[in-house]
Amino acid sequence: MNVLWPFGVGGPSISAHVLRIVLLGCLTVVLYRFALHPLARFPGPVAAASTGLYEAYYDCIKDSSGRYWVGTETTHRRYGMHSLPR
Repeated sequence: MNVLWPFGVGGPSISAHVLRIVLLGCLTVVLYRFALHPLARFPGPVAAASTGLYEAYYDCIKDSSGRYWVGTETTHRRYGMHSLPR
């Protein structure tokens, strides 16, 4: 019998619990960024608003030279100042 899972053999492992907690934490952060954050009203790419993967993509994968500013400049041209909330 396991102290952390007292219901016998075959219960969820510690790693399954840790994975659930991590996924719940990530989901909570994404929901906060979409709904409650002060910058949630501003337009832009969903990947950039929800995670840091957008910046990592431009820094590591696309051109492999840390040119995130090029992606930001393109995004600013696409959405422009006219689309900002007043």
